[in-house]
Amino acid sequence: GHRTTSPETGRRRTGRRWIDLSVTGGTGVYTYTWSNGAISEDLTDLSAGIYSVDVVDENGCSVSIEVEITEPEELEMSLLNFTNVSCFNGSDGSIDIDISGGSGGYTYEWSTGQTSQDVSGLSIGTYYVQVYDSNGCIDNFYYELTQPAPLEVNYNFNDSECGLDNGNINVTFIGGVPPYSYFWSNGETIESINLLAPGSYSLIVTDANGCDLY
Repeated sequence: GHRTTSPETGRRRTGRRWIDLSVTGGTGVYTYTWSNGAISEDLTDLSAGIYSVDVVDENGCSVSIEVEITEPEELEMSLLNFTNVSCFNGSDGSIDIDISGGSGGYTYEWSTGQTSQDVSGLSIGTYYVQVYDSNGCIDNFYYELTQPAPLEVNYNFNDSECGLDNGNINVTFIGGVPPYSYFWSNGETIESINLLAPGSYSLIVTDANGCDLY
């Protein structure tokens, strides 16, 4: 009798491939002889390559078919760019990743719950992403974002004496990201100020990332 074979190929989320064979016509029970030695109707857990099968019915009538299983380039993820948190306790960090290979149709699962390729609005911490292609192949990536130490000030001062403009305020800063910019309430833009008249003085310090301490 006449037989037809119709193979369907695919790839499971594990990355292993399969062939699902459908045979019609002929007489009785079919036997299968695959080029890899298998005798089942369908094949699973396959690597890339060419597979052929001979199908024989009870009358000895046979049909053969050849199927090629292809291998896309390996799915790979790399860091394209990142931005650490600019200020202590801030949340302006970002991670940009680049994806190549695989079968396209990428989807993303970040530890933050975001599903975009790139993420932003991040605080200090370690972030994890899994990327899937349309065949279910998986790659993953970890990256840690840091933040500067908090801006802190140490200061001492000497009062004006004898009604003269001879007071001074000496300040030193640690943390943040040097260099620092200084904005005193009397218009000075240096770290420590001298020859001061009696009164109150305030200071705003800004580091290289634009973080302020009042």
